[in-house]
Amino acid sequence: MSVASIRESRELERGLLGSMHGPPYSGGMVSPLPSHSRGSWSMLLLFWCLACSSIVANAQEMSLPEGFEAETVVSGLVRPVDVAFSSIGLTFIAEKPGVVRTVSGGAILHDAFLDISAQVNEVGDRGLVGVELHPRFPDVPYVYLSFAYDPPEVHALSDGAGPNGYGARVSRLIRVTADAAHGYARAVPNSEVVLLGTNSTFANIGDPTEHNPLVPSCERDGTFVRDCLAADEHSHTIGRMQFGPDGALYVTNGDGTNFGGTQAYHMRGLDLDSLAGKLLRIDPETGHGLPDNPFFDGDPESNRSKVVSYGMRNPFSFTFHPDTWEPVMADVGWTSWEMVKVGAGHNFGWPCYEGGSGVLVEQRVFDTFETCRDLYDADGDTIESPAYAYNHEGTGGSIIVGEFQTDSSYPDTYRGSLFIADYYQAWIRTLTFGEDGLGVSEPFATVPFPVYLAFGPDGHLHYLDIWSGALVRLRYTGQERTPPAPEAVMRLSTHSGEAPLTVELDATLSSDPAGGALSYLWEFGSNLSSTLSTTEWFYFRGDHTVRLTVTNEAGMSASVEEVVRAGSPGPIAMIDEPEISSYATGDVIHYAGRGIAADGSDIPEERLRWQLIIHYDDGADLTGLPPVAAGSAGTVYAADRGEVSLELCLRVIDEDGMADVACTNFDRR
Repeated sequence: MSVASIRESRELERGLLGSMHGPPYSGGMVSPLPSHSRGSWSMLLLFWCLACSSIVANAQEMSLPEGFEAETVVSGLVRPVDVAFSSIGLTFIAEKPGVVRTVSGGAILHDAFLDISAQVNEVGDRGLVGVELHPRFPDVPYVYLSFAYDPPEVHALSDGAGPNGYGARVSRLIRVTADAAHGYARAVPNSEVVLLGTNSTFANIGDPTEHNPLVPSCERDGTFVRDCLAADEHSHTIGRMQFGPDGALYVTNGDGTNFGGTQAYHMRGLDLDSLAGKLLRIDPETGHGLPDNPFFDGDPESNRSKVVSYGMRNPFSFTFHPDTWEPVMADVGWTSWEMVKVGAGHNFGWPCYEGGSGVLVEQRVFDTFETCRDLYDADGDTIESPAYAYNHEGTGGSIIVGEFQTDSSYPDTYRGSLFIADYYQAWIRTLTFGEDGLGVSEPFATVPFPVYLAFGPDGHLHYLDIWSGALVRLRYTGQERTPPAPEAVMRLSTHSGEAPLTVELDATLSSDPAGGALSYLWEFGSNLSSTLSTTEWFYFRGDHTVRLTVTNEAGMSASVEEVVRAGSPGPIAMIDEPEISSYATGDVIHYAGRGIAADGSDIPEERLRWQLIIHYDDGADLTGLPPVAAGSAGTVYAADRGEVSLELCLRVIDEDGMADVACTNFDRR
């Protein structure tokens, strides 16, 4: 096909996309082509037209489990792709063409929060694809956006190089400020700050007139450009953002390459000095990589210092495991597989490997590249396999990761499950992980082309239907629900010492997921007890068990026990680092400690557990470290949580089950 005919086909493509309600693949979704065909543009257009009729058919085939009903939260949106719920009743929705809408009370507010359509390239999967709020919004009134970028220079050009052109592009992540004077429903003019993609500029676009794999973006003289996110093709661009439980900002970035080719630039997903094909973790104030990132090289502005995991194709959506805080990513696959990948610090192997649940599947079509041959020769020893994968041959597929269900809004059978979706196959499933870390899925619902899946503030699952322009809630109306139990947390001033031993006991860190009041019961043996949240007890020689039970307003209870040893020594917890009395937001605090048994021997690292207690003006919580933080050392990122101080505690347990806890405090400055 000649260049002229290709351009003619592309103009036809643009005309078709403009005439339809929405593009047949959007928001980070792959084309509906079953096997990512490398056929001509005319064949692409044929499949797109066929997809239009299948979309209409599938839109009429919603099916939900018994006891569930679908409710439209808001409609009338234009190709919506992402949602951010706020605590003040405003919902922020990113529309793929480049407009951020705010919704209140089920209605779209008349004025847009922000229109950056002049900066957004919306060809194919490109567009404004992510919106996120600062965790302390609106106290910290920041709104974050991720999108494929049309630099100012393209507005003087035409065809592939012009606005919304099909030539190579780059991506950006920006932050804007919500205006309190307009109820946070409008952005402060000219408040834009570029956090990722400061070098995503026209000068660093490979070939703005075409998607040319021989002239890749974000490379100069064989070197990857710093802070530049390539979007050389119509798909595999920047993806969604989320604040992690640690307070850092995470964002996914696709490999920016052709979805059907085997060119050299596909290999950049395996290179830590490129931002392509990665999960990134940055400081939300500066955009810098954080010192506790797994590939940090001492320079917070280097590309590799921002990388969390790599070797992915199109990790458009992700979430965090509620128990381990590990990132859980959906990687949209190539010819055969859709995958869920879990963890930080991993190389997932694309393009040399793809697919298989817990196994590595070689993509031998890439064995012409030395990097892949080396990995094959080593049997993929350094490659992390997917935790879950399914084959989409003959059907096509585009996986979306939603969130874990953790409360009582849905029946007990769903609690702890991850909800996932497939945009092209139009379903929602639940995914549970076994002790081996591998996922097992079960059908949940059939819905029309979901591009977003998450639980709203009301606890119900929400999805975006990009074709109808609606945000839909799947509400459970049945009665088969058990309220969640509270969490019982006991703090002792000491676990062992000379007899008689005085111990102060504190239950105030116990909590109820529903936010209700708790009642307390301390049991000391011999029918002795207390119902105070804090109390003091005296122990004579011997080992004594103290038990705390907390009960919430729904009548659900949780208990925890500790052993107190009076008259003989127990283990000792010792914190060696940090040796600081204060910290600033954005600091990465390194900690280290050890445990010493009663006989003077070292307690093994696996018996050391850390907690970070965050103290506010009106209370405290335990969300500063993942529940499984273990070992003799680690780091914690000091996010802006509005706290007044931090308290780091080390708990050690000896082989007899005796414990000791040491804590150190430092104030925010």
